[in-house]
Amino acid sequence: MSLSLSLSPPALRRADTVPSGRLSHPLRRHWGLLLALALVVMWVLVPAAVNPGQWGDNFEQYVWAHSLEWGYHKHPPLPTWLLGGLIALFGPSPYWAYLLAALCTAGTACFTYRLAGRLLPGSLAGLAMLLWGLQQAFSMRAQVFNHNTVMMLAVSAAAWCVLQAVGSRQRRWWAGAGLAAAAAMLSKYQAIVPLGGLVLGLLLTGELARRDMRRGLYLAMGVAALGFAPHLAWMVNHDFATLRYAGQGGHGVPW
Repeated sequence: MSLSLSLSPPALRRADTVPSGRLSHPLRRHWGLLLALALVVMWVLVPAAVNPGQWGDNFEQYVWAHSLEWGYHKHPPLPTWLLGGLIALFGPSPYWAYLLAALCTAGTACFTYRLAGRLLPGSLAGLAMLLWGLQQAFSMRAQVFNHNTVMMLAVSAAAWCVLQAVGSRQRRWWAGAGLAAAAAMLSKYQAIVPLGGLVLGLLLTGELARRDMRRGLYLAMGVAALGFAPHLAWMVNHDFATLRYAGQGGHGVPW
């Protein structure tokens, strides 16, 4: 028995329609996503309630948020902007980092579930979310707000937009993919790896053989380049400090 996967429009029909009446109720049909979201909330609320201190990555964002810039000596600026925006609007609080961590991880779960529902047959999207929760980043480290946290959300959003663009052939989805890709690169340069994987997937499935798909990809790349350009200018003016930090290996592993 062989299993084939295509990104062509016939394969993009909704795959979460389950013939069995046992899973017809919306809450039962989406049990995997609901369980993943419940676990994310638990892993964030419990540490926030019992842990008087902050993770080092959280504390780092609070320090940088005192000055909103186009870059910092270690990383691009988007995560710091998000925290700085909350502080500017509602005042300082040690809980803002927990809140942003929960929102980013929950958003990643939603995009992952939708992607699984379009690419996997039957109710396997629920099982995909069950396996998703076994990863440390989506469980015991869900309370950590750092550049990986925001990058995951942006990359998953970019993947969803690309899938929508291939199915609908509407340029707005390509533009959305470009914005999400820019957000991912403004979170952490490591995003170039999964973003490159999206392009490779389009190539291996034959989608890039179509002129409209290539034009859409060029549009997404142009939007992403425009969004990333101010930070690139900052890098040039600051002697590529972030790249030099990455080249030195940073401090520890990403997670």
